[in-house]
Amino acid sequence: MIFRMRSNLGKHPKRLWILENDADLNLLLTHIAKNHGFEVKNLTHLAQAWVCLRDEKKPDRVISSAQLPDGASSDWLLQLRERYPEIPILCLYATPIHESIRLTLRAAGILFRAKPVTLAQLYEIIEERR
Repeated sequence: MIFRMRSNLGKHPKRLWILENDADLNLLLTHIAKNHGFEVKNLTHLAQAWVCLRDEKKPDRVISSAQLPDGASSDWLLQLRERYPEIPILCLYATPIHESIRLTLRAAGILFRAKPVTLAQLYEIIEERR
């Protein structure tokens, strides 16, 4: 499993970055994550994600769309993986990802899930642990 919460008594809340431009999906992921005790950082564009990677505290988990209004997230995901090799990263995709990019991201330990996702799958995404 990828994202299940453990008891965090005395620890900082788990930080989840959601990089998703689909407002409904972002809202559902945020709602589920907050109900599981995550502190959520919502991002809808790659430009925001690059700033967040530079300026924000380390996330504990990341869920990212493969394609955003200002480009593909693959370079950002690889940079994120390089900086934080231990955190679970999940990439959601609606359109096929070029095989060479998919292989590169998989080799970096980035997981994939196809869109559309059901409500049950959203709960599974948040509840899973690496």
